[in-house]
Amino acid sequence: MMTGQNTGLRSCAAALLLLAGAQGAQAATTVFSGLDNSNLVGGGAHPNADAARADFTAAAGVLLVQTFDELPVGTAPGTLLAPFGASLVASATGGVNIVEGVGAFDTYASGGRFLDSVTANGSAFYTVSFDLPVRGFSFDLTDASDWAGDSRTTTNLVLTLIKNGADETITLFGDTPASQIVNGNFGFFGVLSDARDILGFTITNPAANPDADALGLDNLAVTLEPVPLPGAAWLMLSAVGGLAALRRRGG
Repeated sequence: MMTGQNTGLRSCAAALLLLAGAQGAQAATTVFSGLDNSNLVGGGAHPNADAARADFTAAAGVLLVQTFDELPVGTAPGTLLAPFGASLVASATGGVNIVEGVGAFDTYASGGRFLDSVTANGSAFYTVSFDLPVRGFSFDLTDASDWAGDSRTTTNLVLTLIKNGADETITLFGDTPASQIVNGNFGFFGVLSDARDILGFTITNPAANPDADALGLDNLAVTLEPVPLPGAAWLMLSAVGGLAALRRRGG
């Protein structure tokens, strides 16, 4: 009888490990995105971004947020130390700086200081690499497009999600053409994975839209929360616990 119980425990544990491995191998991502496509000079409401942020926060759990407020104006940090570790590469033809209030080319912050890149040829981009794999991240993005000099119906900004395994490419703010996103807009973007397998991300402009503009990044947040177990895994854990209880009683 004891041998049977031990075999049952081992079988359930093995099945649970297999299930967890399968979940990791099939780790999917969920995107949370909201764009308020209007000129928000001097502030203004951004309900679409706020709704997307609320949904992301509810699903993500505890967040560690880099607001950039403690960084000196006029610099572009290469390493983000507080409240989480990450390396940052920010590059643009017109320069990258921490700015306060209204940034160059009408880029509006979500409050306080933020990271601002100014480019003369539509090639502004950021690359962030996390010191530890994270389950998800989010950020506010200001002036995400408005390439008024470009009549092409292509999207402008692409985010590449760097993961353990295959990278994923995500078009920021859906399929809205770059020339239809107005100056001074405000957006929120967040992504959660089914595993802690996100190593970083890049924001690029592969369409190389030719208008001069800026791109503001603020409130970069990450979550290191453990990945919730699916319902089948909880059932399996309950079975393992029941067998363990039987073993104690039998002993």
